[in-house]
Amino acid sequence: MTLIIATVAFIALDFVDRFPNALLYIEGSTPARTRKYQIAISRHFEDIDELFNIFGITKHGEINEFTKNVNYEGFLFKSKL
Repeated sequence: MTLIIATVAFIALDFVDRFPNALLYIEGSTPARTRKYQIAISRHFEDIDELFNIFGITKHGEINEFTKNVNYEGFLFKSKL
């Protein structure tokens, strides 16, 4: 799973380098994978937060600033660069 997350991170950085004003949406193919993405985001939050504004999407479709220990259905990233 670490390789998958590293690959997603690399692709995300390349994408926002090409499209700096775009929003990047990330969701796992299963709820368990989405949860693993959330754990990785939480674990590396300080590093990610330097590059991106991070938002979580709740099961009710609300978009909020990412907060650790809150379950999300998906994630939005907006480049700070």
